Amino acid sequence: MVSMTREELERLDIAAIKKGISRHDIVRSALSDYFRKLSMEFTHPCPCMDGGPAVPAPEMMAAHPSYPVRVEDLNSAIVARQAAENRS
Repeated sequence: MVSMTREELERLDIAAIKKGISRHDIVRSALSDYFRKLSMEFTHPCPCMDGGPAVPAPEMMAAHPSYPVRVEDLNSAIVARQAAENRS
């Protein structure tokens, strides 16, 4: 569920009518486009953002570094990654 202003909902309704599709289809398509765009901004491809499997195949995992799952480790991982990129 997403909160919208009355004006946003009206624009969505008008777009749905003009396109002949549902409001839900427009929102799903917009999210899909956003996730594809977001994935292209990452240093390494992210299958979960591209609509692929959330857990990549083992051969994909070898090609891309893993990232820490715990939030506590994220800052140190970012600093280490930036240092490695600066050395390159």
